[in-house]
Amino acid sequence: MIGEIRRIRARPLNWAKINVFKRIRRCFRCPMPSIHPRVDFIRSSKVSMRVCGPKLSICGLCLSIWGMLQLVFMSLALHSRSVAFVEDIPDPGPDVETQEQYLAHMERNYDLLAHNCGVAASLYLVTFLVSLHQYWMNSKASPTGYQRYH
Repeated sequence: MIGEIRRIRARPLNWAKINVFKRIRRCFRCPMPSIHPRVDFIRSSKVSMRVCGPKLSICGLCLSIWGMLQLVFMSLALHSRSVAFVEDIPDPGPDVETQEQYLAHMERNYDLLAHNCGVAASLYLVTFLVSLHQYWMNSKASPTGYQRYH
């Protein structure tokens, strides 16, 4: 047993393998960016909440304002039973026999469409708030924080 230990110790060291292991160990200690994005995210101490750039955030603001205005006006028009939206109401089919049933069907569908437009307008409000936050984040960022990719 002691002779085997002496033989193992007597073997010359393979410096090439040792240098490879040292390089690998150095790579794990160095703060250089890696290929995998999760590792870079974990290594970064400050997490940026910027998702889009300044131009895209302004575009999102404009589109969300336009969508909110359009859908709010449509919701108000549907709530006031505008005749312009009669073609958008689904056909009741052969189930309706009297005029009172047809009018009840029309009223119910006008209310449903007005509610749907209100929900869509509220979703545009969420988009507006996200775009406003992104615009605020981009306006307070330093110019050195941007990276240009050509």
